[in-house]
Amino acid sequence: MKPILWGLVLVLVFSPAFGAEPEERAAFLASGILGADDGGLYTGPGLGFRLLSDSITMSGNMRFVNDGKWDPTESWMLYGYYFDLLHASVTLHSSPFELSFGYLPATHRYSQNPFEILLDANGKPAIGAAFTYDGTLFSYQTRWIGLNYRSPWEYGYAPDPEATWRDRGFNKKIYLIHLGNLRVGYQESSVFLDRFFDANFFLNPAPTLFVNTLWSQGDNPWVHNTNDSSYMGFYGDYTLPQFRAEAEVVIKDMVRPGNLDTGNLNKFAWSAGATFTTDLGNFSFWHGGATKHMFAASYSEDGNPNKYPYEYTYYPASQVEGRTIALSDNYIGFPYGENTLAFQLAWQKPWILGAYLLTTDTTLEWAIGGSQSPHNPWHLDDSWRDIPRDTELFYGDSVLSHTLVLSLGAQVEWSNFFLHAQVELGGTFNPLNLVTPIAGEPPLWRPQAGAFDNATRIELEMGVKLGNL
Repeated sequence: MKPILWGLVLVLVFSPAFGAEPEERAAFLASGILGADDGGLYTGPGLGFRLLSDSITMSGNMRFVNDGKWDPTESWMLYGYYFDLLHASVTLHSSPFELSFGYLPATHRYSQNPFEILLDANGKPAIGAAFTYDGTLFSYQTRWIGLNYRSPWEYGYAPDPEATWRDRGFNKKIYLIHLGNLRVGYQESSVFLDRFFDANFFLNPAPTLFVNTLWSQGDNPWVHNTNDSSYMGFYGDYTLPQFRAEAEVVIKDMVRPGNLDTGNLNKFAWSAGATFTTDLGNFSFWHGGATKHMFAASYSEDGNPNKYPYEYTYYPASQVEGRTIALSDNYIGFPYGENTLAFQLAWQKPWILGAYLLTTDTTLEWAIGGSQSPHNPWHLDDSWRDIPRDTELFYGDSVLSHTLVLSLGAQVEWSNFFLHAQVELGGTFNPLNLVTPIAGEPPLWRPQAGAFDNATRIELEMGVKLGNL
C-alpha cells in the first residue's frame, strides 16, 4: 500500500466522525517541589500541559530539579539543577484502538502490581511507542522502548574497553483472552542489539519465539544477522466489584531437572497480589521475586563477556563518568532485580471533605536481596557450566541486603489547586554496592555487611491547573 493510502487509513480509523469539527480542550499545570533526603534539601519548579480532542491527546511534563540524582544538563545551569523531562507524547485513540508515541514513561497497561516483572511502572521514561487493542473478547499490546542510540560512552571492560555502547532496543507484547471476570494470556519481551528500533518486533503480532526462529535460523535469504534475548511468561487477573487478584510467571530459561548440558540455567521470576475494596479504603498485598541470573547479561561465546551483552537494563553499564547508576534507575523490569524477594502491604482511601478531596496512601515494603550481576555474565564464573546448581536464589551469599521502607502520602485537591505530601521512612541494611573482584570485567553488586543506606525522604509538591479538562 502506498504511503498516501496508509495516511488516509489512519485518519479514518482514528477519527470517529470524519469531517466533523472536533471538540478540543486544554489544561496547563504549574507546580513546584520542596524536598529533603540524605543528600540535603532540593527544589524543582515544573510545567505541564494536556491538549485533548475526540481522537488525539498531546501531553507533556518537565521540571528543573537539583536533587543530586544527575548532573546539570547545560553548563549554565547553576546550583546542581538539571532538566528532567518526565514525559512528552501523542496518543491517537478511537476505541478499542490506541496508539501512543513519544517520550513515554513505563506503564502498567493491565497490571496494578508494583512488582510487575517485564516492565517496571516506576521506571525511567524513554522514547518509544505503544499500540493497544482492548476488545470484549481479547486484548493485545505491543510496546517498544529505545534503549541506547549512538551513545558516546565506553564499556570500559574486556574485550574492548574503548568500544562505545552498541545500539539497543526493547519490545514487550501481551495477549489476553477475556473469560468473564477472568483475563488470562501470554506475555513476552525482547532485548535486541545493534538497532534502536526493530519493526519486526513492534509491528509483527506473531510471538517472538516464531519471529526469532524464522528470521535468525536456517540458510534462507530472508534470515537476519541477529541473535536476540527474549523472556516469556503467563499473566492472569480476576476482577470483582470489591476484589481484584493477579499473578504472573516469567521465564528466561528452563532446563530438564538434573540436566545442565543445554547452555542454560533455570532463570525465572514471579509476582502476585490482590486488592480488597472496603468502606475503610482499599487494602492490597503484593509479592514478587526473581532467581539469580534472571536479569544478568549473557553471551553466546564462552570467555567473551561483551560478545552479546543482553542486559535487561536501560544502560549496559553501572557507572558513567564516575557516577554510579542506581539499580532502580537501570532495571527495565522488576525494580529490585534478580536474586530478590519483595513484599508490600498498602492502604489507600479517598475522603470528600466539602469542597476538598483528600486522598491518603500508605505502603510498607520489605525486600531481601543477594548479589546481582546485570552486566557481568555468570557473576564470577566463566561459563554456565561452572555454576553448581540448576536454580539459584541467594546461593553463595553469606550476607543479604534488607530494605524496609514505610511510605506515607496525602494529597488535597480543591478548585484548580493541589497539595501533595510524601514521607518515606526507612533504609537498607547491608546495601548492595559495586565491587570489581576481577580486573577488566564489569563490576558486581554485592551486599556490604554492616553498612546502612538511609532512604528517609520528605517531599512537598504544590501546583495549579488552568484549563477546561
